[in-house]
Amino acid sequence: MSEKALVEEKVRQLYPGEPVKVLVEGGMSFACETGGNIIRVPKNEYAAIGYRIEEKILAHLAGKIKSADIPGIKIVEKPFFHTIHKKLEGLYWDGAAYICKPEKERDLLANDCAVFLTEVHAADIKKINAELSKANIKMRELQSKEEIEEHIKNYLYRDFSVNEIDKIIKFITPLYDLPEEDKCLIHNDFYYDNFFVDNNFRLKGVIDFANSGHYNYNFDFRKIVSYEEGEQDLWERIVKFYERLTNRKIDMQVIKIIDIYNYISFLTYFAKNPEISEEKIGVRDNWDSYVEHIKHNIKEYADA
Repeated sequence: MSEKALVEEKVRQLYPGEPVKVLVEGGMSFACETGGNIIRVPKNEYAAIGYRIEEKILAHLAGKIKSADIPGIKIVEKPFFHTIHKKLEGLYWDGAAYICKPEKERDLLANDCAVFLTEVHAADIKKINAELSKANIKMRELQSKEEIEEHIKNYLYRDFSVNEIDKIIKFITPLYDLPEEDKCLIHNDFYYDNFFVDNNFRLKGVIDFANSGHYNYNFDFRKIVSYEEGEQDLWERIVKFYERLTNRKIDMQVIKIIDIYNYISFLTYFAKNPEISEEKIGVRDNWDSYVEHIKHNIKEYADA
């Protein structure tokens, strides 16, 4: 029996009499729908820790996020570890439909997104960290340059030369010089598959806080950068409204650095965990293109 079928059967046994549908198999977990609830089953300890962090963060944000619905997740330990939350209402993003909307309607959605990010970034990190400490969990933070360099040398030595590793470390160095006061709670996965809109294309709900962490606010603008239909337009509008609301500047150069940092962290994680196979995640099918993406951007940086 495949892992997907096994998870589906486990959920079916846990919620008998309800139809079970596997919505998605992601890199870290399965998501199923049953009885109006979303059940997520992690594939590994990294995902499980993320869900424990998410539970505390969402509990803290409850009532503080006015711009969108967010789930209130519950962790269930037995008979197997999973999370459960009510399915949020809303429609998935449709770039082709968005780009046909009038300017005013596009601005309204962008402003909703900017307000949501502003509300998340204003969260009380000290209180969240205190709650996480009680549960023996630590908020995810930036890895040190030394850790990144060690991980590349230990796990990606076939992909990058010593000279390229040196360039990567130099390229990401500015991340460690950003002002401490610009660090805040970030969603860290705010992109088109993780938010819903209503029939009027206003922001309706946001899900998947499992990658949340304590980072520079620019991190929340990296995932939504895209050149698909409508997406670049929305990104530019969100940036405009966010800068007006917060008096913060979104720095495209910082976002490029974050992009490389995230790719390196992603590759080293899966290189360290070879049991997560390409059949489950698809990473290794795209490995060469990810490596090439890093090399291309580093070369552009070196040539600038």
